Amino acid sequence: MLFLMGVVSADPLTNVRVQLKWLHQYQFAGFYAAISQGYFEDAGLNVTLIEGGPSLDPVDEVLAGQAEFGVGNSSLLVAYLEGKPVVMVAAIFQHTPFAILARNKAGINTIKDLEGKTLMGEVHADELMAFLLAQGVDINKINLVPHTGNIRSLIPGSTPEIHASTSYLSTEPFLAVQVGLDYQIFSPNEYGIDYYGDSLFTSRAFADENPETVVAMKQALLKGWQYAAANSEEVISDILENYSTDKSRLALTFEAQTINNLLEDEMIEIGYISQSRLNNIATLFTATGLVNETKDLKPFLFQPAEQAPKWVGYTLLALAAISVVSTVIATRIYHLNQQRIAELNKRKELEILLTEQARTDPLTNLANRRWFEDVGSKSVEQALRHKRSLGVIMIDVDQFKPINDLHGHHFGDQCLRTLSAILLDCIRAGDLAARLGGDEFVLLLPDANEDVADAIRNRLLEQLRNHPIQTNEVEPIILSVSMGIGWLEQTDNGLADVIHRADQDMYANKESN
Repeated sequence: MLFLMGVVSADPLTNVRVQLKWLHQYQFAGFYAAISQGYFEDAGLNVTLIEGGPSLDPVDEVLAGQAEFGVGNSSLLVAYLEGKPVVMVAAIFQHTPFAILARNKAGINTIKDLEGKTLMGEVHADELMAFLLAQGVDINKINLVPHTGNIRSLIPGSTPEIHASTSYLSTEPFLAVQVGLDYQIFSPNEYGIDYYGDSLFTSRAFADENPETVVAMKQALLKGWQYAAANSEEVISDILENYSTDKSRLALTFEAQTINNLLEDEMIEIGYISQSRLNNIATLFTATGLVNETKDLKPFLFQPAEQAPKWVGYTLLALAAISVVSTVIATRIYHLNQQRIAELNKRKELEILLTEQARTDPLTNLANRRWFEDVGSKSVEQALRHKRSLGVIMIDVDQFKPINDLHGHHFGDQCLRTLSAILLDCIRAGDLAARLGGDEFVLLLPDANEDVADAIRNRLLEQLRNHPIQTNEVEPIILSVSMGIGWLEQTDNGLADVIHRADQDMYANKESN
């Protein structure tokens, strides 16, 4: 404490900078929690977080003196084995979220099929290169390009054509579903390669000169992660309110579910590092030729030697009562399994919600264009294969622009929502109603005939007459629509032929009215 002119002044905080791997997201929840809860300040630290990105390597930034700490992955070990003076302080994720996301229908059915394909990757993706080499993939036959940071780069038709990408299990799968990208995942975890995930590190020079600061940083961050794991929703709100992110609450919630599972469980403390496990990872890097040789890993770890987790000591003390301990462990495992099942169910619910959002028009809650085209294409294939009928009814609101201009977009939206509700009431089970965009709608009618189509059209017109649209400011309006139908023919090449036929019929009917 400093005493100046009778005023008590707290010791000044130590300024430290942390280079993140990516942009602000739940991946760094422990840092946000340690800031918001005052854990860093209590430890005497003033922490500044620096955003990263796909082309930035935190190791380079820390060694260049641009930050005192960084967030890395198992590629940190590659840097150390190559002679870079980095020190691993704490393993936050006990398992890696790093994986390869490949676009479906790109000719990639196995991991070996990446040969001859284009893979966009981050600069700190060495561990994934080792993973590929361990599976017998010739990475020299893969066209490696810089990561754009945008999953849309994998959408078919993009230039240049990209078939796969390094990705995080907590982020890219969510984004892929949002943009309607069918994908598959190749994860090291599924192939028996157990890397560490995000880890706190610093430089050897900083660790040697400031060991107290490193200890304070580690303890405060681990405390922050413990808080974040128990209060995910609160941390998500903090991210949305106080950090620049383009992620939605749903995206951050999906990410939180994945990240929290990577923290392991109560059997292993957050931050724990096993030197024997690091030795195994180093051996893999050497065996695959990623590095030339292994070396003593003790200097790589900030904590001296390997420290056994608490449960080991408890187990040793309980050897005299082994039967009791076995019962306790079995009970604990049961509860952990139940907890994991609950977490998986919650994640499944989020995935279902995400899928629904990705294929639903937000204004009308009907299927959107992408979902209609997907279902429609499959329906056409089945109908052609089994020689079944299939019809498409195109629907366009008459004079919709004048309605919008005269009464405002709010009233126009009400018209579209009313029409959508009526469409759902008119179709059969198994039919699909979709909004293609604007005031254009479509009905997909598998196994239908002219009588079915006429019944749907007549019911639709009757419902519109019986449900005039009105508000307090607008006189009731009976919505008028033009419709046209197209039927699948055995010579058709796909859904587009049926839609074209229905479009022509609709515009012919519109001109005759």
